Amino acid sequence: MKMTKRLAVLRTLGVAAASLLIVMVSGVARAFVDPVLACQVAKVTAAAKRADCLAKQQIAALKGKTTNFKRCEDDFDAAIAAADAEAATQGAACRYVDNGNGTITDLNNLLMWEKKGAGNVDDKYTWATAMGDWISQVNGTASGASPNPMPQPGLAGYNDWRLPSIVDLQSILLAPFPCSSSPCIETTFGPVALGHYWSSTSHTTSPETGAWEVDFTDGWINSRSKGDALHVRAVRSGR
Repeated sequence: MKMTKRLAVLRTLGVAAASLLIVMVSGVARAFVDPVLACQVAKVTAAAKRADCLAKQQIAALKGKTTNFKRCEDDFDAAIAAADAEAATQGAACRYVDNGNGTITDLNNLLMWEKKGAGNVDDKYTWATAMGDWISQVNGTASGASPNPMPQPGLAGYNDWRLPSIVDLQSILLAPFPCSSSPCIETTFGPVALGHYWSSTSHTTSPETGAWEVDFTDGWINSRSKGDALHVRAVRSGR
């Protein structure tokens, strides 16, 4: 009889962290490393080291000393690449983590994404409404309650959610257009509406009336009139 027990789950950036599993085989405990959890631990550790490095560089800057913020980022990128390479040797991948609180963390660029549910996956908004009332609601600010509404706990307890830039949205496409999978996004993100999603990035030649969007049906990127009603997905933090 085989029984597998996780000693801990990945928890940082919204989740837990450990890679050791205990497997009971014929009554004998055997320890082995889960490649996905090991990869996640390596990336979370890299993120912690990056934060520590950046803090030390900031302290150095305040003291008027020479700084090297780029080294913090370069070391993080190298650690992420090494974790992915090691996981790939065992046929594993660990970019995204479902935090279990309505959010998804991208361990490669430290962005945290809203995870849609059956009740809101099909919602659509104009660009102005998405940038205004909708994102305010995600952040816990009640619209119209008073001239200066009191902030409430936002999604997963955060109040710094925003509409993603076009670069942010492109980063979560499963593949460039034409994507062979539909929806063109990892299954970790849960339910996804087949259609167009607003970015916060206005069109360069017509910023007053147009903005960029991504179609997660096939990965197509295009601009649309800001008056059109499209789907939305919030994001926060990042590098």
